[in-house]
Amino acid sequence: LEIPAEMPMRTRTGIERDMLVKAKVLRVGNREVAVAMIHDITERRQSEQQLREVEARFRSIVEGAPLGLLLLALDQAEHLRIEAVNPTADTALHVTGRGMLGRRLTEALPGIAATNLPTIFGGIARKGGEFSVTAHASAGWLPAGWAFVDLWVFRTGNRQIAVMFADVTRRTRAEDELRQTRDTAEKANRSKSEFVAVMSHEVRTPVNGIMGMLQLLRGSHLSGEQEDCVDTALGASRNLLRILDDILDISRMEAGALPLVEEPFTVAQVTEPVHAMLAPQAKAKGLTFEMQVAPDLPPELAGDAGRIRQVLVNLVSNA
Repeated sequence: LEIPAEMPMRTRTGIERDMLVKAKVLRVGNREVAVAMIHDITERRQSEQQLREVEARFRSIVEGAPLGLLLLALDQAEHLRIEAVNPTADTALHVTGRGMLGRRLTEALPGIAATNLPTIFGGIARKGGEFSVTAHASAGWLPAGWAFVDLWVFRTGNRQIAVMFADVTRRTRAEDELRQTRDTAEKANRSKSEFVAVMSHEVRTPVNGIMGMLQLLRGSHLSGEQEDCVDTALGASRNLLRILDDILDISRMEAGALPLVEEPFTVAQVTEPVHAMLAPQAKAKGLTFEMQVAPDLPPELAGDAGRIRQVLVNLVSNA
């Protein structure tokens, strides 16, 4: 007769340990002798307790998770059966309430048979791997009101898989609305840029005609006062053309198509036109306008002289 038992014992130093005692009665000659084997199982008990605590924490996480979780397994007939569900999945799919726990997946959720998901699930259960997708929930196997669902599938054991899912209808619809709003805004911005470009070109044509006639008038016999008036009109026309150029540049920048050229130019090619353009305006205001170039500046540079000239004009005009 062998009698195993687990019991606490104290060591010589008074420390309590968990022991496994196995006792057996043996016949030795005419006498019966009891033989006992004692094993210290304290560490094993502690490991088992830690394992139970980890399992309890893991179970509480799974049961409290906002994601639905199905545990499926292939039976001998190669059909997926529902082995377990967490509360979130059960609330959504009503598995236990309909007595579907342990039943075939396509029987518990008939709508899923119309999709290719059972085939994908079965393949992962047999061969392993994982699968994730954002799917439209129009097949009818998910609750009413769910339009889009995120699915994650992975193997958990031999012929066993876990299926996690979450309702992402609000998120997906919000993303669609954001995408439509962005597309509408971009379309409106393109239309605005096209309108500005067309109007700028349309206005430029009559302004060029006015400047041409003013230049012809400037070449005729005019009094000093008349020449001043013509010069003023020409200057105003040039300013209007610069404004049109700025408007065009803004529309090009918004469209990401602002052209920049790189070509050699001298400093004088940039500064002299700016001085000639703005000096009369400064003089009319009683100001002195001078331009000084640093002596260590190279005589020839490379870049977009027109854009640099435009920046200088804007800086001086604002000043």
